[in-house]
Amino acid sequence: MRTGAKCITVAAVAATAVVGMVPEGAAQTADRKTVTIQYGGWKVTCDEAAASAVCSAAFRVVNTNTNATILTWLVGRGNDGQLLTEFFVPTEILIKPGVSMVLEDGPAYRAEFVACGRSACKAVLPLDAALASELASATKATLSLTASNGKTTNFSMGIDGIAAAMAELGN
Repeated sequence: MRTGAKCITVAAVAATAVVGMVPEGAAQTADRKTVTIQYGGWKVTCDEAAASAVCSAAFRVVNTNTNATILTWLVGRGNDGQLLTEFFVPTEILIKPGVSMVLEDGPAYRAEFVACGRSACKAVLPLDAALASELASATKATLSLTASNGKTTNFSMGIDGIAAAMAELGN
């Protein structure tokens, strides 16, 4: 799976700085190893200390003027082993519309918000086999958020590397 990919081994403690990459309550020990691989715009991080590697893929939308992260898109497996996607967005949004995800020119899928903290809200969308396959073959996506003032913002982007990133997740 990692043929041709850029692999960087980093200390597991460094992974704790990345939102959503290390499960809450996970013990950090010196013998843990985290491997990070870049596929296009996707960064796959795998904790290889377990019997089988636990991986997630992250895609960041960044404000080019300030270099601030506007949105973080994660794909990984939940505690039940099922694929899901999570979106971390600023808190100044309306909860009810959720995050709309359109792949290529297909239908809109809605991720519902499940939690908000001081600086971000998290929306989750389970990925069944059909949606996972659609995501893996997509080359572009549009994500839409509705701000607290009612204005909808669309983020249209190329998502090159998603097929390889999803292969790392075992899709």
